[in-house]
Amino acid sequence: MDWTGGRWERGNRECSGKANRLLWNFLQRHEGGTPMEKTDLAALLPEAKQGDQKAQMAIVTAFQPLMKKMASQEKNLSLRPDLASTLVLGILEAIRKYPGEDARRFPGFVKTHLNFLLSHYIRKEARWNKLKEKLYGQTQENYTEDFILRVQRRELQDAFLCLAPDEQRLVYLAAGQRIPWKTLGEGFGKPVSTLYGRYQKALKKVRKMVKSGRGRFPGSRRRRPSAGGR
Repeated sequence: MDWTGGRWERGNRECSGKANRLLWNFLQRHEGGTPMEKTDLAALLPEAKQGDQKAQMAIVTAFQPLMKKMASQEKNLSLRPDLASTLVLGILEAIRKYPGEDARRFPGFVKTHLNFLLSHYIRKEARWNKLKEKLYGQTQENYTEDFILRVQRRELQDAFLCLAPDEQRLVYLAAGQRIPWKTLGEGFGKPVSTLYGRYQKALKKVRKMVKSGRGRFPGSRRRRPSAGGR
């Protein structure tokens, strides 16, 4: 699998917190809108598929109770807008992808699509949490890791997401997935020494962008590759 050329999902959310909050506010403002059972999907769906924004927003509003129920599965309130924005965009994607214009099966199609996005989001969060543990690996022995993660989580996330996509993938694969350096070099098409230098520069950028008042940002445990490229 070409994991170096694939799109790493976190890169697509770089510096997008404001947009996510706007979408979450949209859900909040439209609470109590026209319910699904009273929405004329048969009339709205063809127009929405052709790009009519009013029709699209009417459909999104009709699915608002389902989206809020799914978004509530994110227990961290500061991250709930991220999930809500994913679900809103997921409905718009479902409108585009829905085959034909028969609206009778559309609600089931949307629910299946949103459940897929929800499970994908949960997996992404699990990978992100694993990566955070790697990035925070060298903390002082007396520090409680959970405390550090809670204090600096948002600062670290914002800084990491502002790296270039290639830098994000490199740090994720090297620190999060522990891919051997030789394999990384082959995948990125770069000498191991060059790739390791870029890895260190990316970590340095993250450290500089972290805006925490509690000590220095910890280094990475990943050692310099040996002559064998590991």
